[in-house]
Parts: sequence; structure tokens; C-alpha cells
Amino acid sequence: MSLPAFPSRTNSGLLGQDHRIQEAVCRELEAIADALPTLPDTARIERLSQLVQQITTEQFDRAESAFEQCAADGLVTQSQLNRLRDMQSLDAMHAQDMMETLRHRAQHRMKGPHTDLGYMLRCFFDGCRRAIAFKEAMLWPKCMISPIIPDRPDAPVSHDPEPGNDDCPSQRTPPHPV
Repeated sequence: MSLPAFPSRTNSGLLGQDHRIQEAVCRELEAIADALPTLPDTARIERLSQLVQQITTEQFDRAESAFEQCAADGLVTQSQLNRLRDMQSLDAMHAQDMMETLRHRAQHRMKGPHTDLGYMLRCFFDGCRRAIAFKEAMLWPKCMISPIIPDRPDAPVSHDPEPGNDDCPSQRTPPHPV
């Protein structure tokens, strides 16, 4: 059985493409965090910086617009839309701090354990993945969007992430399956 079309003001293919880009960037940032204290070269950082900027502006705006339309149509609640906005706002803040710190340390070839940078990287990619899971598990089905990435091995389980645990990975509790 196929689902009804996504609301006409939004292109669900772009949202799926956005998620694939976000997941690829998260994997790359996770690899950087795992490789610390070794820092990547500045060219790699600049490429990632451009992608992160695209994610936190264009892609976040596109997702918010899509779900604003769903909220206007009564398919999602204002609370769910606000939760998405809060998640994306926090991710954008983490992204800015993370990229400034990463760029500065790589340009100056700073030495050290970089534990704070590792924490920043993990806060961003965990938050970004959490927002993807929220959209795919809680919002897309309500907006009658068919799964965009159905064969993805880490596809989210339908659950509502615990409220109040959105700051960083060490402050999260595991999700409860529905």
C-alpha cells in the first residue's frame, strides 16, 4: 500500500537527500572524533564546514518549512514542531562552536588530547542523528511521507526521544521502543 503524496509545498525527495547528507557528515565527524588527538587537514575541515553550514541553514529550514505545513494542516502538533525547532537550534549552536574550534586548532596545529573538541563533535552528530530519528519516526508518518531511506541499516525505531535529554550524548537516556 502506498502512502498519499507529501504536501505539495515540500519535496520529500529533498528531505531524504538532506538526511543522507546529514548522515554522511555525521559519520565523517564521528571518524574525526575517534581519531583525536590527530586533527584533519584544513582542506577537509573547510569542506566539512561548508556542509555543516548547508545543513544548519538550508536543510534545517527546509525541514522546518515542511513540518510547518504539516502543523498548519493539523497533521502534527505545535509541540512537535517546536521540539523540532529546539533540536535544530541546539544543533546549529553546537555546529558553530564545533567548527570554529576545529578550524582554529587545525590551522594552528595545536597539540593535546582535544577532549573538549571530541565532546563538541559528539554533541553535534548525536543531536543531528536524534533530529533525523525524530523526523523519520514521529513526524514523517504523521505527515504521510513514505520512508525515504527504507533500506538504511540504522533506520530509526518508532519512538519519541526522551524530553529534556537533548543536550549531549552523556546526558541522554536510551529511547523506549513503542
